[in-house]
Amino acid sequence: MKLTPWMLAVAAFLMIAVLAVGFLFKRLFAVEPTVRPEVERRNVPMALSDIAPGTLIKANFIGDGPASPADLTRDTILSSGGVVGRIARNKIDAAQPLKLSDFYPFGEGPEIELAPGNRLVSVDVGNGCAHSRLRE
Repeated sequence: MKLTPWMLAVAAFLMIAVLAVGFLFKRLFAVEPTVRPEVERRNVPMALSDIAPGTLIKANFIGDGPASPADLTRDTILSSGGVVGRIARNKIDAAQPLKLSDFYPFGEGPEIELAPGNRLVSVDVGNGCAHSRLRE
């Protein structure tokens, strides 16, 4: 078959017609994409694993994780610096935002229970002064 200028013109016209029809069908059946609302999140300190009461918190026990601002309360800790070195007061579940009420204040811990007739003596060696506290 010999290719003539007339056949080239018809082939070009047919290709343009097919593209135009395809464009029209696309416009007719197109659906507006639905935009999902972006969920607002904030990274807050969370326990990497479950923490038992009485555990001294170290930096490798804590990591940051996303939390919904609606789930955060005034008691929620927003910086891991406020947690390291404290002692857990309650059982802390993994991957949950940490709360101040889950920890004893800095320098404090659980009450030490002594058997009757025993004494508790503490010696502060951090600043060179020795203190003792007697309990009966």
